[in-house]
Amino acid sequence: MRIGAGDSRGAILRTPKGSRTRPTSALVKKSLFSMLENLKDMDSQFLDLFAGSGALGMEALSRGARGVDFVEQNERASALIKQNLASLGFSERARVYKSPVKKALFFLDKKYDVIFLDPPYKSEELTSVLEALSRADITQAGAVLAIPHSSRTEMNEACGLFHLLRQRRHGDTTISIYIREEEKI
Repeated sequence: MRIGAGDSRGAILRTPKGSRTRPTSALVKKSLFSMLENLKDMDSQFLDLFAGSGALGMEALSRGARGVDFVEQNERASALIKQNLASLGFSERARVYKSPVKKALFFLDKKYDVIFLDPPYKSEELTSVLEALSRADITQAGAVLAIPHSSRTEMNEACGLFHLLRQRRHGDTTISIYIREEEKI
């Protein structure tokens, strides 16, 4: 897996062996960042949930992200994220949490501008994580939620304060982009 753009373009990332993580294809990653760059300044605070290899967060750092926090519960994958951050010189702009995602949502201490939510395709957690994310105090109006998911998965038009903005399909993967709206008083 390689970084596709930015300061570290072409850098090779170490990835966990086996089928516990699903690497995001270069085409999907390019499309995802194209969609994000039209919505957000890359000098934003990012959160990479179900980080796996950390490729999405590393791509954001290479493209100028102010910071990225990674949440991955697999010990081997978390260790590789830390190694990749160090080899790319990104350690000072990142934190890695070895934790289940739903638990992390309630101890994270920042407001994030962009959240990558990339659970395993066959995971039953997507809906419950979206519900927990709506209750967590880690975003504000205008925050973007980017979800690469199986094209067979139907996504709701809204989940809490997040509303579906656009979708783009690439074969077996669809990218759904949600935006957080203002709370109504």
